[in-house]
Amino acid sequence: MHAMPSPLRVATLRHFIGLLAILLGSDVFAEERQQGNSRSSPAQQMPPPAVLPPLTTIARPLAPAAEVRPLPPVPAATATVAPSAVVPIPTYAPSSVQQASAHAPVQTATSNSVAATSASKELSRAEIEEIVREYLATHSDEVAQAAASESLAPTSAAEALEATPGEGKVVGSDLNFKGRWNHGLEFETPNKDFRVHVGGRTQVDAAFFETDTLVESGLGGIGNIPDSVNFRRGRLRVDGTMWEVFEFAAEYDFINQFNADPLVPPAPNTVAPIPAMTDLWLTIKHLPVIGNVRIGNHKDPLSMEHLTSSRFLPFLERSFNFDAFTGAFNNGFSPGISTFHWTEDERMTWAVGVFKNVQNPFGFAVGGGEYNAEGRVTMLPVYEGEGRYLVHIGGAASQRDLDNQQQRFRSRGNVRNGPPGPLNAILADTGIMYGDEQQIVGGEVAAVWGSLTLQAEYIGTWIHDAQWPQAAPVERGTAYFQGTYVQAFWFLTGEHESYNRHTGVFERVVPHENFFLVPGCGRCLCGRGAWQIGARYSFLDLNSMGIQGGMLHSMTWGLNWFLNPNAKLQWNYDYTFRDSASGFSNGDIQAFGTRLAMDF
Repeated sequence: MHAMPSPLRVATLRHFIGLLAILLGSDVFAEERQQGNSRSSPAQQMPPPAVLPPLTTIARPLAPAAEVRPLPPVPAATATVAPSAVVPIPTYAPSSVQQASAHAPVQTATSNSVAATSASKELSRAEIEEIVREYLATHSDEVAQAAASESLAPTSAAEALEATPGEGKVVGSDLNFKGRWNHGLEFETPNKDFRVHVGGRTQVDAAFFETDTLVESGLGGIGNIPDSVNFRRGRLRVDGTMWEVFEFAAEYDFINQFNADPLVPPAPNTVAPIPAMTDLWLTIKHLPVIGNVRIGNHKDPLSMEHLTSSRFLPFLERSFNFDAFTGAFNNGFSPGISTFHWTEDERMTWAVGVFKNVQNPFGFAVGGGEYNAEGRVTMLPVYEGEGRYLVHIGGAASQRDLDNQQQRFRSRGNVRNGPPGPLNAILADTGIMYGDEQQIVGGEVAAVWGSLTLQAEYIGTWIHDAQWPQAAPVERGTAYFQGTYVQAFWFLTGEHESYNRHTGVFERVVPHENFFLVPGCGRCLCGRGAWQIGARYSFLDLNSMGIQGGMLHSMTWGLNWFLNPNAKLQWNYDYTFRDSASGFSNGDIQAFGTRLAMDF
């Protein structure tokens, strides 16, 4: 505990503040004081000179100029002080002033007044500032002791909430936005308490298929899969920060389809585009213990692959797991509330949330209950070289009420022949089953070793009191369905995957060198971009307790060319073996797909 300062020292410090009040009352600050008084309310004015301001006024962080409370006018000749604080005041002046007045007598305070300093010399602003600096440098210990002995509480709750810890800045005090390119168009204030990013993503695909005859036309077949050119995603987004502790996002996807005539099978002339929201949320940051709270439409914390943005996917599509279990009909987004945080060393993350069980991409559902409670934990037992070498492990679980006591698991292929909607061929499908509740468990592991990346996940789910098929339900007990994938990637040009230690997922690849091809110096100059090759095995089992949804095995090979951090070309070849529910439409599906992806 700090020792209490002596009354003499406290009085000296208070007299020094009185002296500053006299100096500030001179013509040097007259114009600024007049402007400040015009902006301040009566409640914000300082007390009259007879009551000296508390010592904390020099110990608290200084606000920006627009927020500094002005001092009231002080008579040029005298300033009244409290009788109990009458002590000699030493003269503090810049070195230049001291030399000019080395033989001048030292003035002292009387019980009624302090002699005016302006009679001998009118001080400039620079000289006053130097007086303050020299005084504080000489008496820093006294100031610290006095500050510890008095209350340092802000003068208002608003100041306590708005002051930036450790920086002495006031949130919202400087709203001069500056624009820059940060992998997208971004505007930010100097204090970083406000930020706005305007962006989006576009993905255009071309796909070609070769399918066995039995797969197409056998009993339970999927029909012909035509070649196609389509826009896979087309989204616009605005996100950012406001008032330092709030983050927001509003993103809409304009590439969705629905069957306009449900009485006939979907066809190119019967489907219609419809926009749908994806991220639409508000986050409160820097909360004690829990860290962050997010409310709105967002991804539930389940599966590393699910939480990885579609901008950064290494293949054209996620594995069968996503399509069957984590983002089947809602595009991976649900309305809810979640909290998430990470440890101080950023070696561990956790997230939990409660979401409405929705089966559409519009964030809409009705009915009592029907909620999902979910959580995910990740750890980094190895993290070196700023993420060039790391090992990631994680696990997640979900407890779900079924929507209208119904559930359906299905999966499309790893190369799609159309935008999200009814035109995509479904390779495995349980159809609608009835049940009481659902649990999901998942495990994930990933490793980065220089240019090599390995990643694998497993998901299993139970449906309790399952009844199937929909037309004539039969009790099936507890049914269990599962899926997994294993994938590996290698950067041919020496880059490595970028890992976010706050979310536990991989993010944007930044090439060592962007692609360009331009003429110059009598020859073409070029940059190569970043090149990556990869392979994935994916498995899905939708057969359990007499429920026949089918089984899928697939191998996917990929080549990615990152032109720059915002654009890439992808090529995938996929071989899928379909083990159908009927057993009469088994066979191979081969697909080749390519994509031009851009985000900003």
